[in-house]
Amino acid sequence: MSQTPQQAGKLFLVPAPLDFGCHQEAPLSNVMPGGTLEASAKITHWICENAKTTRAYLKRIDAISPLSLPIQSQTIVELPRQVHKKGDHLGAFDAKPLLNAALQGQDIGLISEAGMPAVADPGSSVVR
Repeated sequence: MSQTPQQAGKLFLVPAPLDFGCHQEAPLSNVMPGGTLEASAKITHWICENAKTTRAYLKRIDAISPLSLPIQSQTIVELPRQVHKKGDHLGAFDAKPLLNAALQGQDIGLISEAGMPAVADPGSSVVR
């Protein structure tokens, strides 16, 4: 009996609001589509620039759409500092190891500090 190959997980490019660090944050439901928040709440594996701000963002999502796992149980992996600070416009960084969870069938979220990941962003190496 042959085994069926496991279906790979998906990479979700999750936008972040532009109000991190601002004195007053806009209600997340006013700046993000509900479907995006619901899909983000289901993801348990994350690639990010900064784990602390990713946890803060997940806390905001959880207030609107309950997370499938508590924040403490989420897998959050930061991009290496050299990629985070200087970017990877030449494709020198091998991001494939960051996608191992997807190869095992888990969906992964890629989140930027602000805006859409991989658009003038260090996350472009993950998408590539």
